[in-house]
Amino acid sequence: AGAFTARASDPSAVYYNPAAITKLQGTQLEAGLDFTNPTDDYRSATGSFKAHHVISFPPAAYITHHFGQGSPIAVGLGLDAPYWNDLNWDDALFPARFRDRRFRLQVAELHPVLGWEVTDNFSVGGGLRYLYGTLEQTDTGLIQVFQPSGLIPPVEVQRDAQTKVHKLAWAVAVHYVRPAWGWGAVFR
Repeated sequence: AGAFTARASDPSAVYYNPAAITKLQGTQLEAGLDFTNPTDDYRSATGSFKAHHVISFPPAAYITHHFGQGSPIAVGLGLDAPYWNDLNWDDALFPARFRDRRFRLQVAELHPVLGWEVTDNFSVGGGLRYLYGTLEQTDTGLIQVFQPSGLIPPVEVQRDAQTKVHKLAWAVAVHYVRPAWGWGAVFR
């Protein structure tokens, strides 16, 4: 539900709400790996089939620094992978085997941020977001070739497509916190 936008209390606030980094003291570092292995199902009158996913561990690392009690300024830097998916369909017995067989989307995001504490309870922040990575898709198809002398058996054709992802974006944020509650908003 996005609750961490209001209660961001660790260095991952760089991602969720840059304004909240002003509440973190000193220099803090957080790093980890996510574990993804989603399941996709295909159901039709011919049967049910599952896709094989490649188990992946998209990285995440965040560092923040607050310049001290007298300073209203805090900075942060994050590196994470908001889109990380690798999907392979079985060729054998799959009813639409001459359609998409492989899809891979791997996008990482680098985001430097700045937070400013306006009052003890209210802060604003923002930063840049640079996304980079690849989108790959492989599919096969059957081409029916007609000749004057008759029909030639179908020919299987494989197509590979790949593109690079490069995008520069930005985010602005507000954060209000009290001892028992708080709220936040981020516009990306």
